[in-house]
Amino acid sequence: MNPEEIEKWKEAGKLARDALHYGKKLIQNNSKMLEVTEKIEYYVIKNGGELAFPTNLAVNNVGAHWTPSSKSDEVFSKGDVVKLDVGVHIDGYIGDNALTVEIGTTKYTKMIEASREALNAAIDVATAGVNVGVIGHAVQEKIEQYGSVSYTHLTLPTKA
Repeated sequence: MNPEEIEKWKEAGKLARDALHYGKKLIQNNSKMLEVTEKIEYYVIKNGGELAFPTNLAVNNVGAHWTPSSKSDEVFSKGDVVKLDVGVHIDGYIGDNALTVEIGTTKYTKMIEASREALNAAIDVATAGVNVGVIGHAVQEKIEQYGSVSYTHLTLPTKA
């Protein structure tokens, strides 16, 4: 890669990060999901980027990659756990990131912490040429350190 390509990836990553954290502040009890995604997307465009994909939400038991339609009237509610996924591209160079927000409760704090630590464990072992099984093992070990955590509709498994 040449320095110009690296710089484009850095720019896209920084804008994606900034848009993600801007969006995190918008996710609140009674906020309209469509308005939140539209504001995040406007933020990206206003700051010189383009969307790599529509802003994605995963609320409660939704696994991933849902975007409110233009007719959507859904709102966030206290107790929701929300994954926000934002992708930005600058001249085709993509920055993509996600985070999890819990609205008004601490029911999912341990799950969110375990997920973040599992990601950090994956980053620690990920290098060029490493077998993906090594990465998966690091993630599994970290998650298992947190034990079994069950929620109404979300579960972190543990080894039997």
